[in-house]
Amino acid sequence: MKNLVFLVLVVSIISCKKAGEVTPKSATLGLTDHSELYSKWILKSTENTSKINYEVVLELKNERNEKGNFILNGKSSVNFYSAEFVLNDKKITISDMLSTQIAGDSKATNFENDYFKRLSEVETFRLDHGLLTLIGKNQKMTYKVSN
Repeated sequence: MKNLVFLVLVVSIISCKKAGEVTPKSATLGLTDHSELYSKWILKSTENTSKINYEVVLELKNERNEKGNFILNGKSSVNFYSAEFVLNDKKITISDMLSTQIAGDSKATNFENDYFKRLSEVETFRLDHGLLTLIGKNQKMTYKVSN
């Protein structure tokens, strides 16, 4: 019985240490109070439209890839996509985007091409009451946290 209690205690300590190792380096740069960033988000608007005609999903994950960068994935107007991102305080850089190659109608494809371009140009972000705003030069996209 004592061995079992000791084993449970050791496993708990190891698990806590591993969870701490997963904490992003940027948490020390002011993101500790923004843990909601690592969520699933639904695109609600851009700087030039108040309604998006497609359900566009962006999921930022508190997981790192083999290069040490965080990963994201989602669904645009036609295709599924993934990328990596780097955080530095309120700055975010999205790169190495990949997507499936499903054919869609021209309107949905044009929207998607614009959306992917916008993602690649994001420079900063803002979190405010369940809203995530990704901001780039002359553009912004606002997402609502998904339930």
